[in-house]
Amino acid sequence: MAELSIRDFVQYRVSLTPPGIDRRDISRTVFLTTDGSVLSGAGSDKVRLYASRDQVRADFGSTTEPYKAADVYFAQIPFPGNLLIGRQNSTAVKWGAHGGASQTSDLAALIAISDGSFRVNGVNFDSTDLSSATTLDGVATAVQTKMQTAAAPLAAATCSHDGTRFSTTYSAEPTSGALFSAHSSGTGTDISALLRLTSATGAYVVTGGDAESIADALDAIRAVNSSGFWLTHDSTYNSKTDSTATDGKATNDYLVEIANWAAANRFEVGAILESNESGAKTTGEETSNLAKIKSTAPEGVSTVWKKSASYGAVSLAARMSGVDFEVPGSHITAKFKNSPGVAPDDLSPTEVEEFRRKSTNVYVRRDGEPQWEEGTTVGTLIPWIDTYYFLSWFVDAAQKSIANLLRSSGAVGLTDDGV
Repeated sequence: MAELSIRDFVQYRVSLTPPGIDRRDISRTVFLTTDGSVLSGAGSDKVRLYASRDQVRADFGSTTEPYKAADVYFAQIPFPGNLLIGRQNSTAVKWGAHGGASQTSDLAALIAISDGSFRVNGVNFDSTDLSSATTLDGVATAVQTKMQTAAAPLAAATCSHDGTRFSTTYSAEPTSGALFSAHSSGTGTDISALLRLTSATGAYVVTGGDAESIADALDAIRAVNSSGFWLTHDSTYNSKTDSTATDGKATNDYLVEIANWAAANRFEVGAILESNESGAKTTGEETSNLAKIKSTAPEGVSTVWKKSASYGAVSLAARMSGVDFEVPGSHITAKFKNSPGVAPDDLSPTEVEEFRRKSTNVYVRRDGEPQWEEGTTVGTLIPWIDTYYFLSWFVDAAQKSIANLLRSSGAVGLTDDGV
């Protein structure tokens, strides 16, 4: 007799649903800089992510352009998305190492040593006399002199102290290690940890890289971290032209090159570029960076004029990045908004009209209150910053929603009534 099965009463079907594709977070801003304080010339450390100005200060110090920009960025209300700081190699970047932050007691401990020893790139160094040094710079000079007694890539090595940390550079990649360690035989007094150039004391390798154009740099940054939407830049780009370019590869004035790259990546990025060219205020002029950008009307690009380099463009990017499109009613326009920490400019009605002709945003006072005008892009199809931002979010949301629907659905009939 055949055995009766429980399947007569309990039936089941296994259905496997693939995980959904997450929507992109477009609240992050990329800040392009040539500052070499901490960032590498290539690889994963070419760009770093920051959530506060204190994090930026810990890496870059308080006098650099990245920190000045971060100070403005994180002062905006509502609090903005994270800030990505990425490096362009305006000149070739050498391999090297950045040490951990020095302590005030390090100098006394170091200059008490006359038989210092360390190891780098597989080479042992001893008899390093630091006793005649009176500053950390003097200590760095003694270490540099000792390294240069070895063969390449140490023969042309440098060692310096920037007031925060010791750093080294080498003429080529040190294939046996760029960071310091103790002398392999234990000879002398180990100074590698006191210099804070060991991995245990917070040191890290700086990867070298060739000089690169702005487009190459932005491509390299996105290859490492593509999460940034807004794109801004440090003040050294504000008025640069071919004649002052140092990378040898720029084909346009720097702001024009950034604008062209952003336009080629429409809906993936939104660029807000700042200029302080005094001639841009002149009625009818067509030679400034702002006029050149307006003449080609790249979509997804906005321009800002400030009399002095005060990171107005950065503040505007931060102001927009605080929008949460998932929350009803949170979408804002850029027009009439203010930017804490940014001083308004005194412009005449004629000058304001000239910038309006260029679709360039200005930060001025109206009846004593500072505000942005007009909140525009330079494009003709999508002329408003907030509209472009929303459409960029909507394109991603629509693509991901449709993709998730297709991934989670069953068989799709090959008929007009399919999905």
